[in-house]
Amino acid sequence: MKKYLKVLQLELEHERYETTIFMDVIMALSRVEEQSWPLILLDFMLPTLSGMEVLRTKLALTAEIQETY
Repeated sequence: MKKYLKVLQLELEHERYETTIFMDVIMALSRVEEQSWPLILLDFMLPTLSGMEVLRTKLALTAEIQETY
């Protein structure tokens, strides 16, 4: 795990936030589809899919779920 991720994780957990770090974009997308997250921090320089694309996918899923209710 990259050092800055570990530092960020430790700081957030120190403040009593629960954290999950995904090093794989595909795994992150599947988890984003499965559960609701109050906050998502994204790396916009991901190698296979940018953080912006992950955000667009999450927003599209949220809109789709809201339309069904």
